[in-house]
Amino acid sequence: MTETQQETARPSRRKAAVVAGIVCLVIGLPMFLWGCWYLVQAFASASWPTTEGRVKVVRLHRDSSGSGMSRRITYRYSVEYAYEVAGKGYTSDKHAMGSGNTAGRAKTHTEAAREGRKRFPVGKQVTVYYDPDDAGMAVLQPGAGSASWGVYVPTILGLLFTCI
Repeated sequence: MTETQQETARPSRRKAAVVAGIVCLVIGLPMFLWGCWYLVQAFASASWPTTEGRVKVVRLHRDSSGSGMSRRITYRYSVEYAYEVAGKGYTSDKHAMGSGNTAGRAKTHTEAAREGRKRFPVGKQVTVYYDPDDAGMAVLQPGAGSASWGVYVPTILGLLFTCI
């Protein structure tokens, strides 16, 4: 490469690096900010007021990953519960912040079904933690503990994208 070609290539590399940096920032910063907000919500849920609720339904969910001989099928269960705040009825299926509506770890079909029925039989009374500003937002497991690792993922990914 001649000296003139090298000088011409440098600005285009610099331009590509700047564009890549802007793209990462545009993706990473909102993800990071949303992740921080979600973490604050998760930690706040540990001090939310509680009310009693009742398990309405326990559902089994099937997940598959991979294909062909490497296909893996796992199962999780979710719990739908009803509760009342200030005389108004609500239902939710959110187990914990970051875990969505599924509870427990991925298991075989029978393990998940057995665990779900054992931990949350239909009609069981449960303690529901609800957001005092939005009683429709509730969880059975408050805080940002290890079971709700999903609250950390957006923050970490957003930080990585922002710093690249």
